[in-house]
Amino acid sequence: MTIMFYMVMLLCMINLFRLTAYLIGSDIYSMKLARTKGNKKRWHLPTISVLVPAHNEEHTIERCMDSVYNSDYPQGKLEMIVCNDGSTDRTRKIVEAYKRTHRNGCKIRLINRPNKGKAATLNYALRRSARHQLIMCLDSDSCLDPGALRNAAQYFRDRDVVALSSNVNIIEDSSLITLLQRLEYLVCYQMKKGQAQFGVEYIVGGIGSIFRRSNLKKVSYYDTNTLTEDIDLTLKILVNKSRQQKIAFAADSIVYTEPAHSLKELMKQRFRWKFGRNQTYFKHLAYFFSKEHRHNKRLTWFMLPFSLLQDLFFLLEPIIILYFAYIIIYYHDYTTLISAVVVLSVYLTFNIWSTSHLRLYDKLRLSIFAPVAYFLMYILSFAEYYALIKSLIDLPTLRQSIFQKHITWNSPTRKKVLN
Repeated sequence: MTIMFYMVMLLCMINLFRLTAYLIGSDIYSMKLARTKGNKKRWHLPTISVLVPAHNEEHTIERCMDSVYNSDYPQGKLEMIVCNDGSTDRTRKIVEAYKRTHRNGCKIRLINRPNKGKAATLNYALRRSARHQLIMCLDSDSCLDPGALRNAAQYFRDRDVVALSSNVNIIEDSSLITLLQRLEYLVCYQMKKGQAQFGVEYIVGGIGSIFRRSNLKKVSYYDTNTLTEDIDLTLKILVNKSRQQKIAFAADSIVYTEPAHSLKELMKQRFRWKFGRNQTYFKHLAYFFSKEHRHNKRLTWFMLPFSLLQDLFFLLEPIIILYFAYIIIYYHDYTTLISAVVVLSVYLTFNIWSTSHLRLYDKLRLSIFAPVAYFLMYILSFAEYYALIKSLIDLPTLRQSIFQKHITWNSPTRKKVLN
């Protein structure tokens, strides 16, 4: 039991140090962002192509197009390209009707192709249609805040910025599973501010991601053989970029996306993320512990290896939970449980109140759940643990899996958007 105690304490200390570092980095990021905004004399407004990949998204596609069409961005510098990848529902008809009734704003184009998968469809649009300086990928179940494009474009004032990830938030409904994902995203994207500040950003998520078109061409666009084309593309950019080039995170570029609406969907989503990340890591093993001068050693020697080490720590999660339960029940040590609840509640509340784009009502409402979040978050942990175990079971297929030519879509369940 003594060995178990010291092991648990070590893991707790590592996690506490990690969270503290992210909080400090997040605060520094926020202060720098506020100072940068105060120093702006004029807007930087390059041309932007927004690519909207779609497969059976009849319930959400119009909302997505509306958010781009009504963006606070010069219409003459904006184009929207909907990439319909073999939809069998009404997606194509909805986009065609939208084009007919929205002729006075940004240019709207529709590409129809047989089902080849998201990455292949994006590549087709990039090679054949997109002509603007910056490229945004916006999933068709997502939508932009009116100022998202204008705010994101400012980061590309720095010529060394080659890619940018937006601040993704969950579109909330009345379900518990959605609420938990919303809280999770708020915490994760506060962490991304810390990662951006320390220069260890390594995932430009596919929702609202923006790239320089010239840089996409340099790395031959998206690979089509992994479950997570966004992580794969980010690693390709990191491997091939110069030492000066960097990836940015735009906390003020707000994008909203649909959650997984059930535990079953969440488990499938997290497995796709986990196994797709493993595929990407396997393809870029040479990047780990790279000694090349142009590679960021904080990424190659620390952040990426630590992300795998976290999986190992998480694998021990059931043992740690059982150990804590034993301590609490056998020794009547409720102080340990109360301390864990208080620490998580304070941390979660801090993240909620430091999120600048939330309304006061939302901050108050979300804060109410902070004291019970310690227990409720185990629902998300269950989905993550399932994904980890299934990924480990499927490890023998990892090498063979990347020889597929195309990864096609697996459309999740959508709820009809009410206007």
